[in-house]
Amino acid sequence: MKPKVLVIGDSHAQVFNLRSLKYFFGNYDYLVEWVGGATVSGLENPNSHTKTLAKLQRRIKNYKPDFIICLFGEVDCGFVIWHRAKRHGESIKRMFNQAVERYGRFLLELKNKSFVIVLSTPLPTLADYRDFPGKYDNSRNDIKVSQRKRTSLTLFFNRKIQEFCECHGIKYISLDKECLGDNGLVKEELINNQETDYHYFRRLYAKIIIDKFMEVFNEQRN
Repeated sequence: MKPKVLVIGDSHAQVFNLRSLKYFFGNYDYLVEWVGGATVSGLENPNSHTKTLAKLQRRIKNYKPDFIICLFGEVDCGFVIWHRAKRHGESIKRMFNQAVERYGRFLLELKNKSFVIVLSTPLPTLADYRDFPGKYDNSRNDIKVSQRKRTSLTLFFNRKIQEFCECHGIKYISLDKECLGDNGLVKEELINNQETDYHYFRRLYAKIIIDKFMEVFNEQRN
């Protein structure tokens, strides 16, 4: 009987549906459960419009995975932290710490059910403030924060989550080195060729993930 792998996350987790990643995990029973717009800031909100926590808890209960791969946080670092600070009149620091704490509690809950692997949050691909029609709602368009500031926040978020995981015996895989360009922003080749798609170019992202998992597997063998 094959070990079960469950990938959970926001829309960035769709990359795990690519054929290359399904082939790479061919020795596992493999399932991807992603929720569009899912945020770690809203995980503990029972009235969240995405109902992320309930959906994931139901999937975990029914699937009973041996491994859970987590990929969250782009929506938070991309605009939710800034949006919540503006809406509630709070500091970015307070909203940031709240997101880190909620993600940490969620990861500890998962750890009680399975072996957890956390992937670093994707870096922002959207350039400095501009209007994006249709696909981007008013909330994201209202956040007038530079790509460099959003990138700095994402890198800091990833460092804090990595520290949390290391303190609690949770496996963390950082892709920041592979995704960050010399100019301090995401590498151009990772930017989607669809101008209004903020997800990474999936084929390259999948290759980066596979290469990193191969490193992890080789380390475990040695």
